[in-house]
Amino acid sequence: MTSVSAGARLTLQDAFERFAATVNSDDKRLFNSTNFGDVRDEAIKIERQLRARRTQRNMARLEPFLKGVNHYSSVVEALCDEATYLSWLWGPVKLMLMITVDSLGAFEKLIDAYGKIAENLPCLIRSAAALSNNHSVQNVVVLVYSDLLEFHSCVYKLVCRRAWATFFDPMWADFEPRFHNILRRLACHRDLLDRKATAGEISTAVEQNVQEVENWKHQEVEWRARKAGAVLTWLKADSASPQDTLAKHNEGTLAKHNEDCLPGTCDWFIKHTDTQSWLKDRAQKSLFWVYGKPGAGKSVICAALVHHAKANAANVFYFFCSFLDRETKNSSHVLRSLASQIIQEHHDLAIYVHDVYYQSPQVPSKKSQLALLQDLMRSLGSVRFIIDGLDEWNPSDQKELLRDLTQLLSTDPSTCICKVLVASRETLETVRGPRKGNKGVVRMSISDGSEGLAVNASIEKFIDNKLLELPEHIEDLDPDSTIMSHVKQTLIDKHHGTMALSFTSLAVH
Repeated sequence: MTSVSAGARLTLQDAFERFAATVNSDDKRLFNSTNFGDVRDEAIKIERQLRARRTQRNMARLEPFLKGVNHYSSVVEALCDEATYLSWLWGPVKLMLMITVDSLGAFEKLIDAYGKIAENLPCLIRSAAALSNNHSVQNVVVLVYSDLLEFHSCVYKLVCRRAWATFFDPMWADFEPRFHNILRRLACHRDLLDRKATAGEISTAVEQNVQEVENWKHQEVEWRARKAGAVLTWLKADSASPQDTLAKHNEGTLAKHNEDCLPGTCDWFIKHTDTQSWLKDRAQKSLFWVYGKPGAGKSVICAALVHHAKANAANVFYFFCSFLDRETKNSSHVLRSLASQIIQEHHDLAIYVHDVYYQSPQVPSKKSQLALLQDLMRSLGSVRFIIDGLDEWNPSDQKELLRDLTQLLSTDPSTCICKVLVASRETLETVRGPRKGNKGVVRMSISDGSEGLAVNASIEKFIDNKLLELPEHIEDLDPDSTIMSHVKQTLIDKHHGTMALSFTSLAVH
């Protein structure tokens, strides 16, 4: 019976758990039940499929990899506490072949990569098979498992995402330096075993391997951060840029409106059937227009909806229009702001944008902005855009933005579901614009009907809350609350349906 070192067991467990943490439940079930025969059968099936399409590829290139991993699994099996450890060497291979076969460029890259891995396995296996009871050797043998699962994990992230084929080439190019590092480590492990290195040499090599992996991760993070920084600067929505404080303005406005929103005052809007329908993917109407008189609380409602959607893990992005900022009063700034927010929340997409769209320091054209935003949307699958205060822009800019936003609307789950909420006063452009888009539109007035009553109730709640903040000695001056009741009613009557005036008046008082 093989005596297994604690270090070897820990390496196997850590490699498995790190990969498993990134895999969805359906794929886990597939991985758990896959073996060498399943992968070989799938490869034969794919070869026939490609031949039928007259796009045959040399599948024989996969054979050395399959044989090499099969021999390796027979060695590492004695070191594994869990049978699933071995199946996870095979499951990802089967899944990757099944997915990439419909994109031959990606399929070719994958087959070539398996071939390169195979070049580092045969000698390693011959050495390891004779020394499986040696603890020092075991520590090297399990590093091969860690390397293989690292490769599987990286490729899994590339192809098991929405619209993966669109993003594959630049993201594979970004992965290649890491892949070469994996190959170099495999070659190092093979060399240690081939020349029967001493326990001291192996111990040093193992420590260096661990440090190298960590250094590589940090370096990779830095590379990607630089790409993300370049892209955000290119989009001119980076809050660190002294020339463009658009992001800072947008985030500051959101924070201010969220501060103005007392708990519960906007619940009526979030729970409204129209709002819930807009948040759900199934509903077909993609444009939600919320309108009302100035100060009715549209901005606070929008901020509350952003907060609610983000808290529920929705992909929601926003823009607060302002008549005070002349530099941001056009559709281009909104599109770039939305793209920047997506990239800031999903840093891996910066790789794609940097390599495909970022070609010069010049501001991207409107056509490129729309194409970029649509690509980013497809990667997320379902997005929501909230645009507040459109009426603060001049009519021509309102019309342009509505036209551009209409191009983004979609209820097709096979590409992307994109819904837009626009909050504004009624203007000629906001009334006409949605009709021209020939899309499903939902309209809600927060100044009339039951919605108007809900706004008034929110104002009353806000006033009650603020009056409670008055100094305690006020109660001594008004023991029966007559004065306070009169003040409350006066404020309610004065600010009927106008939430913003309530904020201002009570702040002053």
